[in-house]
Amino acid sequence: MSDRHIFALLVITIVWMPLPAGSNWPWAWLLLQLLILSSAIGWLWLYRQGRVELNQAFIQSRPLLVILGLWLGWISLQLLPLPMSWVRLVAPHNAGLVQQVSDSTGLMASTATISVNPQLTLQSLMLSLTFIVFFILCLLLINSRGRIKWILWLVVYCALFQAVFGTLMTLSGIEYHLFGKKIDYTGVATGTFINRNHLAGYLEMALAVGIGLLLAQMRGSRQHNMRQKIRSWVGVMLEKKMQLRLILVMLVIGLVMTHSRMGNTAFFSSLLLTALIWIFFSGRRPKTTTVVLILSLLVVDVYIVGSWFGFEKVVDRLENTSLDQEARVEVNQSLAKQAIPDYGLPGSGLGTFKSVFPTYKDPEISASFLYAHNDYLQFVLEAGAGAALLLVVVMVSLVTAYRAMRFRHDPLYRGLGFASFMGVMAIMLHSSTDFNLQIPANALMFMLMLALAWIGCHANRHGRASNDITT
Repeated sequence: MSDRHIFALLVITIVWMPLPAGSNWPWAWLLLQLLILSSAIGWLWLYRQGRVELNQAFIQSRPLLVILGLWLGWISLQLLPLPMSWVRLVAPHNAGLVQQVSDSTGLMASTATISVNPQLTLQSLMLSLTFIVFFILCLLLINSRGRIKWILWLVVYCALFQAVFGTLMTLSGIEYHLFGKKIDYTGVATGTFINRNHLAGYLEMALAVGIGLLLAQMRGSRQHNMRQKIRSWVGVMLEKKMQLRLILVMLVIGLVMTHSRMGNTAFFSSLLLTALIWIFFSGRRPKTTTVVLILSLLVVDVYIVGSWFGFEKVVDRLENTSLDQEARVEVNQSLAKQAIPDYGLPGSGLGTFKSVFPTYKDPEISASFLYAHNDYLQFVLEAGAGAALLLVVVMVSLVTAYRAMRFRHDPLYRGLGFASFMGVMAIMLHSSTDFNLQIPANALMFMLMLALAWIGCHANRHGRASNDITT
């Protein structure tokens, strides 16, 4: 066995993870855990034999890994049986719930956990461990220019399947996902996901990867007159870049067909923000082809593709949205005003939203909620002060992605920085109104976006270790 076999397992994982409803079924995420943890064990076995080594992307990310380790430690503390006196001191609301159970059963509890549902928290802890291991595997295995391009194209083609599949199911009226007939979200594209917003979140990150890959293929030569500029642009249209550009059009069609309000808003907002940073703050004079490409993404895709495939329906949904009529707003208000203050700094336990929220749910809201429609509020409720660790991880990675755009000379690694920055920003914007990061496939894609920032910033021209990020 060599690391090529471990890399093949990583490829299989990326291909598989969105197919069974975003791996949000118990058997699907158990299979994902098996794939990822088996890959990690295999890599460690090779490392013990001296057949693989740590690369610079991994070494430079060690402070980030320490923070992720603290996150796992924080969640483990939520599972640790503590004396009741300690729980009353640090988590009085949690202790009160335990006392209510003791009073109803007549059995006095001498110890208790901070988590109100240790079983759910243990499951979420194992998922968190899996996500972190996946992030580490990406750093260690995507270690050459060939593998970087392999992964980028793989993500683009996987997203192309999702976009085409979702669009065809919607336009044909067949309305099936991969494992059966669709029940919810008929009439809009969901791909192999159950929820249209989850497909939108997946496509947002994949579009970021595709745009970064396209920018990485732009020639570095300067054109001094209009004729040379026209020839350069025609060359772009006739080469393989055009194939990628057409794929991006298909991905935008798929995104528009989801009719996801925040999904489309997050995509175009993150593209505009990252493009402005790329053009004005990257320390280089932008090439004409780059500017034209970004303008085409913002204008052509919206007004031409969108007019054919229902962008006006997305706009209508945005205009007709009434905050007072949105049940998710009521849920978020209940979390912010009641649940989060009750559970305070220790939190209720990772993964316990479904156990906690029914107590705070407005009786007038008939819908059931397994997740909050706001990833930030859910993480703060469940993890308490520990949620700040995740914020640090994201912010440090965004800075690293910016450094890749700002300081790298190699177009491939600058493209990685663009892809990472845009993908992370898109999903962070979308997470303010949905729960993409609670879906294993999208959470893993998010970890890949974070890993691309470190690879883009610290790999050298051959994809190996380098201390000079301006190589």
